[in-house]
Amino acid sequence: MQRVAVVRPLTLGSLTLLIGAIAARMLSGSTSPLMLLPALLPLLIFIPGAWRGDPRSLGLLCFVCLLYFCVITVRLFAPDRTAFDVVAMVAVVILFVAAMMFTRWRKQQLHATDIAGDSRSE
Repeated sequence: MQRVAVVRPLTLGSLTLLIGAIAARMLSGSTSPLMLLPALLPLLIFIPGAWRGDPRSLGLLCFVCLLYFCVITVRLFAPDRTAFDVVAMVAVVILFVAAMMFTRWRKQQLHATDIAGDSRSE
C-alpha cells in the first residue's frame, strides 16, 4: 500500500526528532548527561521495531508516546520552557498519529497478503 510507504518515514523521522529534542533540552540545561539514558531508554527500545515496521511494536510505542506527551505538556506550561519543548511536543504528536496509522494500515496490508497467499495455495 502506498499509505504505509508514506507513513513509515514519517514515523521514523518523528521518533528521531523526539529523541533529538529531548536530548538537546537535557544537554542544554543543568541536567546531568547521566540522566539522558533513563529519559530516552523507553524510546530507544522501539527503534528496531520501528525500523522493521512491526505493527505490535509501533502500537506499544503509541502508549509510550502518551507518557512523553504528559511530561512535555507540563514542561510547556513551566516558566523555563525552551524551543526544544515545542519541538518535542510537535514530534510526539506526529509520532503518535503516524505510528497509530502505520499500525492500522500495516495490519491491513499483512492481512491482505495472508488472504492472497491462502487463495493461491488452494
